[in-house]
Amino acid sequence: MKENHEWKDKVLKMSSGIRRKVMEHTIKNNGGYLSQAYSSVDILAALYGRIMNPGPSTAPMIPPPFPGVPSAGNYFKKKIGNLRNLSENLYIGKIYVTAV
Repeated sequence: MKENHEWKDKVLKMSSGIRRKVMEHTIKNNGGYLSQAYSSVDILAALYGRIMNPGPSTAPMIPPPFPGVPSAGNYFKKKIGNLRNLSENLYIGKIYVTAV
């Protein structure tokens, strides 16, 4: 019985593409964390190319601006404060946070 190994070619192609992108980024920026990125390439390629099935993204292609760290005037700190006081749900992207 012959096994289907097409997925291996797909994963190898993905990992080669990731390595190329990491190298381009490192050269363009005159340095970077090349070894850290290369150490995870095969794991990420296997996860996204064979093991996981994440499906299409439901998030916007362009994310909203970073609101900043929580502070007295920051909206998210106010919402989290209300969350703790009122036991309401806070929705951030696809993540729901519930006070306990």
